[in-house]
Amino acid sequence: MDIPGLNEKDIAKIKNKVMKNPPLAMYALKLRGLLQGKYPEPGNNWEGGNISYDIQQNLENTRREFHLKTWQENVDKMFSSENKAKLEAAFGPKYVEALNNMLQRMKTGRNRTQNNTRIENALLDYLNGSVAAIMALNTKSALLQQLSNVNFINWTDNNPLKAAQAFANQPQYWRDVVDLLNSDYLRNRRSGLKINVTESELAEAAKSKNKVTAFIGLLGQKGFVLTQYGDSFAIASGGATFFRNRFKSYSKETDADGNKLYTEEQAKEKAMADFMEISEDNQQSSRTDKISMQQASNLGRLFLAFANTPAQYARLTKKATLDLVNGRGDKKTNISKILYYGFVQNLYFSFLQKGLFSMLFDDDDEQEENPKKAKQAFDMANSAFDSVLRGGGGIGGAAISMVKNLAIKAYEKSQKKRPMYSELAYQTLQVSPPISSKLTKLRQAGSAFDYNMWEMKNRGLALDNPALMAGARGTTAVTNIPLDRLVVKAQNMQNALNSDLETWQRVASALGWQGWELGIVDPKKEVETAKKKAEGKAKAKATRDQKAKEKKEAEEERLSKMTTQEIAYEEYQKRMKRKESGRKAAATRKRNKKSKDSLELEILKRSILKK
Repeated sequence: MDIPGLNEKDIAKIKNKVMKNPPLAMYALKLRGLLQGKYPEPGNNWEGGNISYDIQQNLENTRREFHLKTWQENVDKMFSSENKAKLEAAFGPKYVEALNNMLQRMKTGRNRTQNNTRIENALLDYLNGSVAAIMALNTKSALLQQLSNVNFINWTDNNPLKAAQAFANQPQYWRDVVDLLNSDYLRNRRSGLKINVTESELAEAAKSKNKVTAFIGLLGQKGFVLTQYGDSFAIASGGATFFRNRFKSYSKETDADGNKLYTEEQAKEKAMADFMEISEDNQQSSRTDKISMQQASNLGRLFLAFANTPAQYARLTKKATLDLVNGRGDKKTNISKILYYGFVQNLYFSFLQKGLFSMLFDDDDEQEENPKKAKQAFDMANSAFDSVLRGGGGIGGAAISMVKNLAIKAYEKSQKKRPMYSELAYQTLQVSPPISSKLTKLRQAGSAFDYNMWEMKNRGLALDNPALMAGARGTTAVTNIPLDRLVVKAQNMQNALNSDLETWQRVASALGWQGWELGIVDPKKEVETAKKKAEGKAKAKATRDQKAKEKKEAEEERLSKMTTQEIAYEEYQKRMKRKESGRKAAATRKRNKKSKDSLELEILKRSILKK
């Protein structure tokens, strides 16, 4: 085997070193056995990979077809041309189209189409990087993941009472949490970022042969670390009670003679299988059979970023609704799913995401209804509705959501003195979160120079200097390197350590909410505003004085070039104009007085007639 960059002498030295180390030699033999005697040929950038990546590539590109042979045979029998024709007759051609798309993705193990050109793939990687920049070191995202830990509650063996009993056994509960966190399932989910389509492709990009792509992908992958572990902890902490109670259920099952159906080990394996399946249904997942054809498409990456969880919840809600209508399953379970996944989750998520919990900490004398609180409540409901539209309606729903928000924005602008309707054009790009994110960052960076130039010049080298965030946002928008996230994290920590803030504001800042979401006012703002006004007035006065001086000098220079007769004639014309203006003004006053007298006389006549 030829290895780029190594000659025969180098390879011989490495072999010799391995053979003299028994554990290393045994590892090499087992690795060869795992790969059935053939290790993948190293490419030019083999130093950037590792054994895990090589094994994965070998499975996906070389051995996948062999390992899926039985699966493929079953698919061919189950979804034969005859059966597909029956499915098309029953459910329509779109159903069969989506089925074929899903089966093809399951066969290849990839959600991205294999027919993309090099340029299309490069563009998709670039847009994926935009999502990675948003999610980098996102503490708030990791915290919001915990909302899903109640998704394992049911009305059977893990009902609220039994879940509470399992949780009450704290030693066993935390042992189960740790075991689940360290399970192959969650470790694999974390390492491959198998949370949604974009994140799983970032993990692939980190292993790209293109060094620039690999570097950006690696930054994105590492930036997801908080979300990764937040996702894993939500699944493990929420699923621990389910796993324990489901294990007990299987342990108690018996046959007709009263003999146990499963050993302890078998019961654990079945409980673990159920736990994994429910996790894939209720949590974010990039598994090919859990992703719709629209989500996996190139347009889906543009329009449906961040819509993975809403899409899965929409499917759960739809299924529960159909089951309820057709009398399938338990009515209480179906109604609970409809209410929980269709309404409660969306509202609760929007409430926390937008920092609306800050309303709960208002002083009692501020609890009266006001427009700001009404708008916050409306924004929460609107955001929840957007999740339903994007999740349940796919690309069409995302377009409807954009039109709806465009109309809302237009109405809000109509209530202002200077509406600036031209800015509504930017609202249309909200249909594509990755593109909208880039444009918004560039606009914010430019706006900082338009409106905060005074602060940039006077605050110096400081964390709150708008120039720092403007530069970071511009860099992030263009390169996908999340410098703006680093600035935000530093500002969050600064607020968290600020003893002048209320405790809840400091805690929320540490957890990832920004100052504007928590109503934190910059203490420098009032003083700086006064300074800016004073400087503005002084500058305006200096400008007026300068213009007056320039006007006087220009007039003197003009008169110096005129003869005495010309100056006298000009003065005569000015006097005539003033005299004519005075005559017209006198005539106007006379007419107004006459009209006024006539009106007063008319009023007097009418009052006399009434009497």
